[in-house]
Amino acid sequence: MIPAYNEATRISHVVRAVAECDFISEIIVVDDGSEDHTAAVSARCERAHVLRFPTNRGKGAAVLAGSRLASGEICLLMDADLTGITPAHLRDLTTPIETGKADMTVGVLSGGGFWSDAGQGVSPALSGQRAMRRESLIKIDGLSECRMGVEVLINQAIRAEGGQILRISLEGVHHTLKEQKMGWRRGLRARGRMYREIGQTILKLRRT
Repeated sequence: MIPAYNEATRISHVVRAVAECDFISEIIVVDDGSEDHTAAVSARCERAHVLRFPTNRGKGAAVLAGSRLASGEICLLMDADLTGITPAHLRDLTTPIETGKADMTVGVLSGGGFWSDAGQGVSPALSGQRAMRRESLIKIDGLSECRMGVEVLINQAIRAEGGQILRISLEGVHHTLKEQKMGWRRGLRARGRMYREIGQTILKLRRT
């Protein structure tokens, strides 16, 4: 599953990598109200099922909608702005779930770029690359209201159940910084919103 917002120039690489995996039964792209051609670019892949929101609802709502649409037992979540992702990386994420060695895997980007590596080094648990069982994902409370704090919410839910979380190094993979996508001014504002939403999720979890 690939939640995406304004990623028309980047998402095709991720969709192609997933489409090359014969062990993945379906590709679901959730376009979260993009203002560009993200949905159209994704739909060029015959295997991709594209769900498009008319307005931006946030990453949590996109993840929940995609997981409800999915039919498989395991959900593989991927960011739409990755570079260097390969079928081998995706297999590394899914295998521990299939074999019962983990309840969730989290892919940590490595060796793909300085700033990408630095961000993952500080907060690897916030990585959007992960695999887990669909039944565990769809029952997480508050997912539809959660925006960029979705990874924090998922982590907490799995830990609360006593689940095993396994980190997987994704060598040679990196993502595009917001400042690169939007320019420094808009990118910094977007980054500020992201950190605020993550902080709001953390505070909400602490209160409950």
